[in-house]
Amino acid sequence: MKFYILMMSFFLIAQCDLHNHQFEVENSLDRMKRDAPPIKSKAAVVVEQHMKLARILNAIYLQMQLANDKIDDFDVVAGIWEVDRSAIEKLVSLKVEALDGSLNSLEQMVNEFPNDLLRIGDMEEISKKMDSVKEITPEKREALRFAMKNDSVPGFLEKDDFPKWNFTVNLADIVLEKLEEVKNMTVDKFKRSIITDLKTSMTNVADVLIDVNEWSKGINEMQQKMTGRLVEGYQAAIEVQNKLNDLKELPKLLVDIGNVLPNLQQLKNIQKVSSIQEQSRHLFNALLQLHQLSNKSLAPAFSSNFDITTVKENLRDKGIMLLLRGGQDLGPLESYLGDISSTAKTFTPVNQNTETLMSYALIDQLDIVSQLIDGISKLQSYSNPLNFTSLPLCSESLSLEKEVGQSELQTLAQDLNLLLSVIPTILETLKNVEAIREDVNNFRSKLENIKNKDDFEKWINENETEKVQEALEAANDLFEGIIQTQDVADAIGRLPSQKNQIFSIQQRIGGFSILKKECESLFDFDIEPFKAFNDLPDTIQRMKEEKTIQMIKPLVGTIPKLREDLEKLKRTKSPATTVASVTKGTGSQKSKRSADDGKKFECQNPQDLLDVAISVRGLEIMYLIFQYNNLLDTVIQQGALAGNSIATIKNPSNKAELEKIWKNFGLMKTKLEAVKSNNQRLVDTVTSSGQETSLEDIGLVYRNLASLNPSERIFLRDLRLSMRLFEQQNKTLMDSLEKLEKPLATDWQMTHASFKRVPTAMQNLKKDFDKFFEVETGIWVTIKQNPLKASGIGGVVVLLLIGIGSFSFYWKYIHDPEMSEDPPVDTTPFMPNREALENHLDYMQFQDSRFEINQRGIEGNTKLLEAFKQKDFEEMRRLASEGAIIDAVCGKHSRTLLMEAAIAKDSARCDALLKVNASIHIWDCDSKRFKEFATEGDILSKLKNWEEEREGFVRYLPSKEPRPWKILVLKKGTFPLWKRKKLPHRIKACTKWGWTGEDLNQYTTIILPWKYIKGKTDKDNEVLMLDDSEDLLKWKLVGCAACLLTVQFFERLYNAFGYPNEVQEILQTDYRNWLEQEWIDNWDVYTCVDFEFLPECIARFYLLPTNNDVVPLAYQIEGKGGKGYLKAQKAEAKRLKKMKKKQESTTSSVASTSKQGNTTSTGSSMTT
Repeated sequence: MKFYILMMSFFLIAQCDLHNHQFEVENSLDRMKRDAPPIKSKAAVVVEQHMKLARILNAIYLQMQLANDKIDDFDVVAGIWEVDRSAIEKLVSLKVEALDGSLNSLEQMVNEFPNDLLRIGDMEEISKKMDSVKEITPEKREALRFAMKNDSVPGFLEKDDFPKWNFTVNLADIVLEKLEEVKNMTVDKFKRSIITDLKTSMTNVADVLIDVNEWSKGINEMQQKMTGRLVEGYQAAIEVQNKLNDLKELPKLLVDIGNVLPNLQQLKNIQKVSSIQEQSRHLFNALLQLHQLSNKSLAPAFSSNFDITTVKENLRDKGIMLLLRGGQDLGPLESYLGDISSTAKTFTPVNQNTETLMSYALIDQLDIVSQLIDGISKLQSYSNPLNFTSLPLCSESLSLEKEVGQSELQTLAQDLNLLLSVIPTILETLKNVEAIREDVNNFRSKLENIKNKDDFEKWINENETEKVQEALEAANDLFEGIIQTQDVADAIGRLPSQKNQIFSIQQRIGGFSILKKECESLFDFDIEPFKAFNDLPDTIQRMKEEKTIQMIKPLVGTIPKLREDLEKLKRTKSPATTVASVTKGTGSQKSKRSADDGKKFECQNPQDLLDVAISVRGLEIMYLIFQYNNLLDTVIQQGALAGNSIATIKNPSNKAELEKIWKNFGLMKTKLEAVKSNNQRLVDTVTSSGQETSLEDIGLVYRNLASLNPSERIFLRDLRLSMRLFEQQNKTLMDSLEKLEKPLATDWQMTHASFKRVPTAMQNLKKDFDKFFEVETGIWVTIKQNPLKASGIGGVVVLLLIGIGSFSFYWKYIHDPEMSEDPPVDTTPFMPNREALENHLDYMQFQDSRFEINQRGIEGNTKLLEAFKQKDFEEMRRLASEGAIIDAVCGKHSRTLLMEAAIAKDSARCDALLKVNASIHIWDCDSKRFKEFATEGDILSKLKNWEEEREGFVRYLPSKEPRPWKILVLKKGTFPLWKRKKLPHRIKACTKWGWTGEDLNQYTTIILPWKYIKGKTDKDNEVLMLDDSEDLLKWKLVGCAACLLTVQFFERLYNAFGYPNEVQEILQTDYRNWLEQEWIDNWDVYTCVDFEFLPECIARFYLLPTNNDVVPLAYQIEGKGGKGYLKAQKAEAKRLKKMKKKQESTTSSVASTSKQGNTTSTGSSMTT
């Protein structure tokens, strides 16, 4: 109560001298303007002046976070260095004792290394020879050994029992012809010679069949295997003959390695290589992480100047004093920042090492040392089983060409293979040859008894010819089975004449030196380990040339002292993240490092402090890139030349790596040119004098920057690192890449987002600083200036009257005894009236979504959709009958269950859903309705009937629970304090006044202030999406699950005070004050387009990208402009018209300024 009385007193009395107070401030401002330094350059002066403010604000932010233990000193150092906290922690854990102790011996080894030694051996050529030689596999070498043995030739090749038959003539056919001649011979014309020929032919048939059968049996399974091995040996011999050159050259190449290895002996003698290797690699990785810029820094204002103590100087700057306190002394703020200033002294020793730690040259040299140690470690761990100085001669062999040509040897192997391929068939065919032979011999013996005509006539009369023919036909079948093709027959025919060659070849193979046991070590030799340290000599030569060890000695010597300095810093037990969490709303900071009686800085939104620092740092980097334009030209021009020179690189591995990195330099060149051009436009936008007189004026500078598109982020690290691979070093190009790498890697999207928020941040910070410095008006000014008057009786009377009036006002309008009582319990089920159901069905269903029947699963699907997927149609009917939401959208396409049923071509389910009034006018994320999916089958034929039946049909919602109310008034002052008393008790009891950063989804209703509303009529209530200066708060409001209402809802309830029935009606018709539409006006700045947002249970919202000129076609309906599309057209036309006027105004302003000269600050302000 005292608080309200005091506030009313301030309000009534403060008006007395407000005008005088303002006049005095204005005089102070005029004096500061006269004392301001002369205008220098534009962007440079703006950066210089704004950075002073940024450092102060950044220091305040750090002080607040440190005081609340949200961050520690490690976070501060990480923020200053623009790296992740883990990079700083890694420095603390570094150990370099072994590395430091070995540098002298390494340096001596490098200096004594032979100057003409560049690599261990020609690994590429050795690898080719080894791959070729290893094609002579152990199996092939074993076949060679078998082929040279005395018993390796199969027995059938040693004997002279090859069949005389040529395997192509069917002898049985010849006998059958002679038998036919005998059958045609009459008794009168009997000739014994014909009978003799038949007998002789039959004998020949029987003998050939038996000979072939016995010969084939001789080639048994063992003989077949021996023959196969012999063939493999011949083929291996041919392959060895082809690789004799590789077998000769490979030992020579390996001997070269053996000659080099003694020079590496001193490397093998280095002690504690594993410790040195581990420490060098850890140090390299730690430094590498220091070059990986963090996107989230909490000390961006100190990234270009690590000295936090400069804040004291900045606080005494007249321009800063003018901005923060109207030109008055900033002593209270300096006292508040005393802790951070004293803490900053502990950072100084740490920051002194940054030049060494951040040096690209040193990290590259350390990488070379790490490569050297890795190579030495691999060299020491390799145990070579091959004596390079006494390699066996494995290329000796007796030439086979004198005995048999290579082609003939190949033919011999093929002949043996062909023979082996037919033997199984012959054996299978002749398995019954004995019976046939016996029949033929029996008939042949009867023919011997025919001496004359009488014998012949008797033989004819006994039908012997038919029996003979049957036996000969059986023999004919055997011959058909064993007759071979001409190539096989030729192969078999050649083998008897090649026996001597086979024995000669066998003897020659025995002279192959490759079969010696000592040659096996050559085949077992592994060249891969040598590849791992083949570049060791080249690395050492490079270190000798660049004096690598001398360069890194200071770096290694710095680490112990740096670790010691870092350990002195305050470090939390559970390390904080790089960016501390930012508490929304008013943050009263109770310092844990300061005395409790000190003045504390209270900030509405600490993120505002950081946004200003990020934005100024971004502008500083833009100006730095502008100064580096000549370096950009160097990279663009000389980079193209470097890319073209890759073709001349001799080292294959270096060439391949360079080709991989530089293959897309054409695209990189285009990006660099675009960055240069865009950065020029951004810098040209800064036309301020840098002598702003208010925080709001500074915000305008960044609003102008935010109106342009940000530059693209470019990473040059790979290009810079690859420069070491070129044989001819381009120092100019390398230096340009080093200087441009960090500036171009800036996260411009984050910076651009901060630019947008700065104007609002400056307004908030103005209030924060006014509160901190206690800008006094009204009664306190009067009392200080007129102490006698205030102490008089009249003053006492005035104060007494004001106190009584204030108390009366409080008692009548503010004091609410209802709030001390329990609110009434609402037991009435939620039953919206027909008007609500007809006009706002989707929105009314939102209230339904809080009931258990409508809760979603883990995947975000409703119970209805899950039942549909499982084809549990009975469950679907139950859920629909009990009032489950039918039109909830689910999945990545934001489709209703009705759409899913249409896509599944389930007309029965579509019919059932439409009978419970499922909406056919909801769009998915592709702006498609149910109609677009109902394109075939029964669904299409029934669509028209469904549309007609739905006219005037309203779904009934049989809710069984009271309507839930949980209300948030976003801003405390939205609804006057003195009116709250007349709101319904149950509404007051569940209302929170002022948002403090909690989850918005927990509320059913959110009351917005009028400044968020485009119009104040029932026909024009739209949330304005003008900017994201409040950390995307307006977008969060649109996307949350709560209903957004204007304050008119509370006004209606206030006016209905005392009329319970009217209050109940207003609660049932709160949808009349809902904000159902959202819109963006500023199309030239924001890359989002309009979307008809619904509460989350109905549809999920999406931010759709646009190029600022074209609204996506998704907002056109059937070729016509949809609602959002037409609104976008109007907004775009309005924007173009406004831009045209702005350009005309700027043109006339520039023309006027050029006549008057450019020395006045007024001209500069007009341009801005």
